[in-house]
Amino acid sequence: MMQTDLVLQLALAGIALGLFEGVRPGPLLTMVIRETLTGGWSAGARAASAPIFTDGP
Repeated sequence: MMQTDLVLQLALAGIALGLFEGVRPGPLLTMVIRETLTGGWSAGARAASAPIFTDGP
């Protein structure tokens, strides 16, 4: 049970940090907003997911 609690705490911390960093004003947020407004929800989702594939370890 302790292991599950630790994993849950770490996952929630990661999600919170990701959301906080994801909404910081900057060039990526500007691009995502522009793509969403001009191309719709799917274009915005593609733009938002680009760093997952381009910013490797």
